[in-house]
Amino acid sequence: MSIAVPTIPNNSSQSDGFIGRKLENTMITRIKAKNYRCFSDLDLELGNYHILAGANGSGKTTLLDIPAVFADLLYARTVGAAFLETGPGQMTPRARHPRELIHQLRGNAFSLGTEVRLPESVTQTLAGSTSEEIQRQSEKCLSALRYEVGFEA
Repeated sequence: MSIAVPTIPNNSSQSDGFIGRKLENTMITRIKAKNYRCFSDLDLELGNYHILAGANGSGKTTLLDIPAVFADLLYARTVGAAFLETGPGQMTPRARHPRELIHQLRGNAFSLGTEVRLPESVTQTLAGSTSEEIQRQSEKCLSALRYEVGFEA
């Protein structure tokens, strides 16, 4: 699965080399969910291509919605609005009540995570190095971003 990431907004008057540019070749490499909807514990590592197949209600749409949740969290007025209100491109909200988001209604919390591989140009900018130097020092260079958030209902 390869998802194009939109341009990062430039909120400052100074540019650091990649803010405000489209991040090409950025790819979601991992999706995680704990106690969220139909997933008790999901940790899915992604490559270039995947086929999602399953019965109705098995979690295909929920899986694809997890990265969208992070986008909605950036733009929603409140955290609750990202889940309980209709957002852009949605016909209905994700839930009517926060408890509906919790796997089998057990417990009062859930967490979501996603990992994104950074394009080489961003890695080079952050490291201030050439691609050869980055390859030699790969364990020291930032090559991915991971977002993990926990929620209590």
